[in-house]
Amino acid sequence: MPHTAEQLHALVAACEQFRGSEAPKGYRDGLALCMVDSVQSTGVTYRSVGKVLDRYRAYRREQGGEPAIDGTAELLATFDELDGPDGWAARIGTRNRTSTRGGILKAEAIRDAAAVLAAEGIDTAPALRQAATDEARLEQVRKARCAVKGQRSGITRRYVLMLAGIPGGEAGPDDLPIRRRRAGCSAPQRWFRVRCRDRYRRGARTRHVAHGPRPRDLAVPAGPEAESRRSACDACRRESVASTLMGPDDFFEERETISPWTSGTTTTTKLRRAFLKELAAGPVAGTDDLDAAVALTHLVWDELIAFGTGGGNTLDDKEVAIAQRALTATLSRIGITLSFPWRDFTSFKAHWLRNGCYNSWHARRELLNELFAPVQAELDRQEDAQFRAVNAEAVSPHTKTGWPKVDEELTELRRRFRSATTAQDYRDVGNRAVGVLEALSRTIYDPDVHLRDGETEPPADKTKQRIGRYVEDSLAGSDNEAIRGVANKVIELAHSVKHSTAPTRREAGIAADSVIMLANILRRVDQDF
Repeated sequence: MPHTAEQLHALVAACEQFRGSEAPKGYRDGLALCMVDSVQSTGVTYRSVGKVLDRYRAYRREQGGEPAIDGTAELLATFDELDGPDGWAARIGTRNRTSTRGGILKAEAIRDAAAVLAAEGIDTAPALRQAATDEARLEQVRKARCAVKGQRSGITRRYVLMLAGIPGGEAGPDDLPIRRRRAGCSAPQRWFRVRCRDRYRRGARTRHVAHGPRPRDLAVPAGPEAESRRSACDACRRESVASTLMGPDDFFEERETISPWTSGTTTTTKLRRAFLKELAAGPVAGTDDLDAAVALTHLVWDELIAFGTGGGNTLDDKEVAIAQRALTATLSRIGITLSFPWRDFTSFKAHWLRNGCYNSWHARRELLNELFAPVQAELDRQEDAQFRAVNAEAVSPHTKTGWPKVDEELTELRRRFRSATTAQDYRDVGNRAVGVLEALSRTIYDPDVHLRDGETEPPADKTKQRIGRYVEDSLAGSDNEAIRGVANKVIELAHSVKHSTAPTRREAGIAADSVIMLANILRRVDQDF
């Protein structure tokens, strides 16, 4: 019904008492919510995180629980009840991964991080705050948490501390260093968008500025300063990197409007229909079809799961139909066939009713899994092939060393090099190369075998000592000396890139290739394969 200006003014006046008020930050009594929020927040807009938290709360209340005070035991129990990370992602979380390429499901990272805290005897938020008063214990927890795959940077750990009300946990969702960089622009893409948005939140007259090849619209006030900032954004757009990795959020755009009554801003999020229609019609300049297919698969799969398991979907009937057409066309261009037996949500419901999925969320998840799992497997295979095409491969017929921690680090090294575009990124490639060396050091050095009488075991980061001793005890004569020489040079090369102020792609690539080769050489020392 229409409202008069007088009624609206009365409403604004009544709400004036809340101006400047802030919602409580964090979950001081809910360690489970802290864990879920911290991991889910990376690489996405916070809108999607809120939905995951809402679904977790709803699920726990259905079980008769109190999510506001859940600890690690309650969180881990939800994974057992839902048959592990896949079931948890389908019912509560999303199919987003810790990184677009090579990462594990965020659900798996949440479970593993919770298990780490539980193993350390930290079951509740108060217990975490108590542990934080002991620096030695907190450091032990930090090391264990950073060992979880996809959590090495420590950002989500610091965010958990902040959410639990512990000083020093300063990272938040808007501060996460999403590695989507542009040539000539030192800030990550989404970080840049957030900063632009915050600067422009003032003034009554607005215009929308598209930022980047896959834009979100930002409300920008008129005036000379705005034109100057707009030029800066345009420069970043012109210099954008074609290989920028995509995520499901890249298919949405945010628009901010300013209320004429309060001068406050309201943000609305809409599907980028025009962009999806372009993808359905053919390749889009500046967009990699494999990247788009991975992100679109996550988006459509998540939306269908949400609709089929109690609602919470973001798209409507027309929008999911557009997204499905874009997905099938994009997959087709990279050699993957996907045919939907429905057109939209309404026909999806009719399909599941015809196929015995009435009154069963599990049956609907399985129906979707049968459709999407082969697609996801082929996307993973193509991503792996792309990784291997970027860096060196061993001559061995085996694609992995067989040392789990080393293989994890090698995968991260390949992924990081492929997405690197700036000097900072290349320096991080050096850091990942050193990570491989330290994983090798931990794996191959056995104090019972390699430690001499009177010696103290060197720490894992003393890679020259530990790897050198392994080679010395495994090979004899000139082979020993030659391989140790190779190892020492590779270690020096990796550290030089890690500490370089302006490493190049060539230098980072040489370091990465060298470390990959050293890992395979050392594996061959251990056994013929």
